[in-house]
Amino acid sequence: MQTPKNILSHKRFRRLTQQMDHLARFNDALAPCLPNHLVGHVYAASAIPPTLVLHTAHSGFATELRFRASEILERIRFITEYTTFTQLKIKVMTDVIEPRQRIGKPNRINKNSSDTLSNMAENIDDPKLKAALQRLSRRQTEK
Repeated sequence: MQTPKNILSHKRFRRLTQQMDHLARFNDALAPCLPNHLVGHVYAASAIPPTLVLHTAHSGFATELRFRASEILERIRFITEYTTFTQLKIKVMTDVIEPRQRIGKPNRINKNSSDTLSNMAENIDDPKLKAALQRLSRRQTEK
């Protein structure tokens, strides 16, 4: 039985895997060239000189990228070894899956807040709201 690594190392897929590696390296190099709030929301889809194609899921981000295109291209030429890009195309991809935030342990609350939430839950008639307040009140910090 062939493993995925063996299948992808076949000569038919070698060019594809090289392109994927190139895009992964380019995306790593692209991050410092973007404004901080756009990192993680913008990805290089094609990096074939002289045109760089970026994808984003939000039209607002696309507008800002178009407005800052010359600044971003200048940063790319200055910071990275990719100096041949002269055009920037931005596409809005609505089916792009946004990175999810990690779900960690629930935040704990102090005893006073816990007691307040319990008292509020006792006076509520709505069963769903009452249950939610009771769950929140059980998140008390242990001392």
